[in-house]
Amino acid sequence: MHPAAAPQAEAVWTGLLSVTEGGEHVLRADTEGGEASVTVNGQDASRGVALTSGCHPLTIRFRRRRPRAAATALESGHVCRRARPGVGVLPPAGSR
Repeated sequence: MHPAAAPQAEAVWTGLLSVTEGGEHVLRADTEGGEASVTVNGQDASRGVALTSGCHPLTIRFRRRRPRAAATALESGHVCRRARPGVGVLPPAGSR
């Protein structure tokens, strides 16, 4: 997040998560200078969420807590270890 943004700024990313292998998945956001939450299908993904293969609605919400630049990175279980950065997250339908 840019340092010129308000000290308590919030950013929200939405899209689709492409799951190649169904099962229990855990997704967490590693943050610096703030806190983040990750939801898939409206469920808190940091505690684990059962997903079938296919596309699922994804929301990442970041809230900055320090008045300086901040960053967040998404971590997940075995789904994203095989993928390159950015692979597996699709833009919302109709935005292409």
